[in-house]
Amino acid sequence: MGVNAFPEPPDNDSLSGQFAVVKKCRHKNTGVEYAAKFIKKRRSKSSRRGVSKEDIEREVSILKEIQHPNVITLHDVFENKNEVILILELVAGGELFDFLAEKESLSEEEATEFLKQILDGVSYLHSKQIAHFDLKLQM
Repeated sequence: MGVNAFPEPPDNDSLSGQFAVVKKCRHKNTGVEYAAKFIKKRRSKSSRRGVSKEDIEREVSILKEIQHPNVITLHDVFENKNEVILILELVAGGELFDFLAEKESLSEEEATEFLKQILDGVSYLHSKQIAHFDLKLQM
């Protein structure tokens, strides 16, 4: 996949964090939708803004290593002067927190299935000696 295969996504299809923005994008040739994570690079070692090269490389290395149905898949990586762009699997359905807030309550079976999927993913990561430090309901 080339970087030109992905059009600029509309601004309303994005989520922002402290050092990254995630936007929905679509491959121009295949029509497949992905999540593009734009990570701001740290400009100097003394800067507090952005993410260090080492931390970005670590994230990419981990994402390349893992393959599990309950963990996001990395499809491609691009880099420009100011940011690294990770092309990730797009998970349909939005955030779990929003789903639960709208639904208000789950049956025991639904809650068990959600928890099983989350714990299966975490267990897989732990089997690879990977700890996930950012698990929260707003996934």
